[in-house]
Amino acid sequence: MQVYLHLILDSFTTKLGERATNIFKHLFPVLKLDTKWIITFGNQSDYISFRHHAYEKPGGPRSIELKEINPRFEFRLFKIMGGRF
Repeated sequence: MQVYLHLILDSFTTKLGERATNIFKHLFPVLKLDTKWIITFGNQSDYISFRHHAYEKPGGPRSIELKEINPRFEFRLFKIMGGRF
């Protein structure tokens, strides 16, 4: 069975943000079933923060504990070009 990565995309509401969201969704491979990995992209004033998290369910189905892991960085989109590489 294949599992898709958990992505959290925050504040990508403009037309450009929707296009960037679509690109981010397709950047990461399909994972193994037991992978507990979350990636967060947060947009604030056109700077995008990238964070990795590992999660655990310590006390049941409604409680999740996030632990931030490396790398973490911020970037700004320079150019998005259509077509294939």
